[in-house]
Amino acid sequence: MLDGATIMNEEGLRYGDEFVRHKLLDVVGDLSLAGAPLFAQFRDRTSRLSNGDFSVIKGEIFFRSSTAASDPDTVFRIFDFVARHGLPLSTDAQERLEANMPRFEKWATAHQAIWPPFREIIRLPHAGKALRAMHETGTLEAIFPELRDMESLVIRDFNHRYTVDEHTLIAIGIILDLKSKQKDLFADLASETEDLDLLVVALLFHDVGKGTPNEPHCGVSNRIARVALRRAGVSERVWGIISFLILGHLDMSGCMSRDVSDPATAADLAGKTGTVECLRLLTLLTYADISAVHPTAMTSWRRTILWNLFAATHSELTRELTTRTAPAVIEGSPERRHFLEGLPPRYLRTHGEAEIARDMQLETESKVKGAGVSVTHGDAAWHVNVVTKDRPFLFASIAAAISSFGFNILKAEAFSNNHGTIIDTFAFSDPVRNLEQNPGELNDVTRTILRTVKGETSVDELLRRRPKVKPDPHAVAATRVQFDNDSSTTATLIELIAQDRPGLLYDVASVISKRGADIEVVLVDTEAKKALDVFYVTKAGNRLTDPEAADLANAIKAVVVPAS
Repeated sequence: MLDGATIMNEEGLRYGDEFVRHKLLDVVGDLSLAGAPLFAQFRDRTSRLSNGDFSVIKGEIFFRSSTAASDPDTVFRIFDFVARHGLPLSTDAQERLEANMPRFEKWATAHQAIWPPFREIIRLPHAGKALRAMHETGTLEAIFPELRDMESLVIRDFNHRYTVDEHTLIAIGIILDLKSKQKDLFADLASETEDLDLLVVALLFHDVGKGTPNEPHCGVSNRIARVALRRAGVSERVWGIISFLILGHLDMSGCMSRDVSDPATAADLAGKTGTVECLRLLTLLTYADISAVHPTAMTSWRRTILWNLFAATHSELTRELTTRTAPAVIEGSPERRHFLEGLPPRYLRTHGEAEIARDMQLETESKVKGAGVSVTHGDAAWHVNVVTKDRPFLFASIAAAISSFGFNILKAEAFSNNHGTIIDTFAFSDPVRNLEQNPGELNDVTRTILRTVKGETSVDELLRRRPKVKPDPHAVAATRVQFDNDSSTTATLIELIAQDRPGLLYDVASVISKRGADIEVVLVDTEAKKALDVFYVTKAGNRLTDPEAADLANAIKAVVVPAS
């Protein structure tokens, strides 16, 4: 089989050696199973995962090419392979990676395109195994040399059982393992949390500043992380989330030492986190950070304290959503103050100056066109922004227009100011990449949304053209609809958790409008095909009565899962 592989000239010999190596990997894999019991052969299905880059033999990953470890793209691909399938590297693969690390580090620290492949790895099912393999081969430190500051670093106190680098990897593993847990409050929180991959990165750097003596480590860690991650090419939005977590990673554990039933404690933490999304991330970081100090650090008592603090702060942030911003606290031009007057604090916390200026420009356009509409592409999603005057079924109609193109709505928010101006924002995915491949379609999408907002396009017509999608047979999210008349003094909260499907948001928003209720604020999120929606609803300017709220909750539940 191998006789014809060797050619005597120099170039041919190199080819022949490579051919022999390739064949030997295949043959060794086959021979290793030849004498094995039938069950063992059946068990070793992992060999079927072999591809053009890697061979899988007895559940371990080998490079097919002897020179592959010197190619940076292949280095990322092998850890992508680990993160995707959960298989370990062979000793041979580890040694080849280690031998090529100086060359890889030189490339990685000079290359600004490493963030996309690195982020893809930490989003995959076995990201924890991949990160540990990257650490053990020196790849992680080659990508981010700054992490060497905490390598084998010992914290000399009674509580910390692990070195800082080991504590970091354990904390990351705790977060990633939450995905597989059932009936666990923190696992549920993780499943509802966006940007979990950014939490992993924040944990990676949160203690790196401990290698710098005589300075508070949170600030040092943040400075080090900024240099490393900006070099890697992260965006300002991504860095903002990571920086918030690194700088504030002790805030929640500090609040746990106070009386968590004291409203001042929740108010203080709410002021530091600012949004429900940031609170979720910080809660999970705190859970992982404490749990990774030593195996028994996260006692049931600490779990309860942490969860109660999360719940109290969540209620505080929820209450703020129906709080109107007073003119006295708004800075800027008269036009800016007029536009922002009455918008909830969340709008100001989640919108930078450029985004506020965009919405003000859309308001100006709305005075001429009847509505201001923009459709743009951002981080991993498309974004629709609509500014107009309120009218019945407005939010539901925009949702229908977006869904009619086969897009999947990932997030949505709706706000209003004191002057009747509505600001609706949607984030959606384009599963078939139609907009990316046909840029001209963007004008059609924008025009359809504008005509829908103005009432010039029939919503029924839009719904008829919406692509039909069969229910997911693997759907696992149980439907839950509940109302809350206690968290806000001005609106009833309707909370929905359900398996996501096309048109769900339109159906729910329509039910609310048909009941004569108004959507004051809405927060819509989708994680792992699970819809997590909160509607702040009023009727004639007041909260719904308990019977009205119960009736609305039942009506929503009836449309969440269409009759088959």
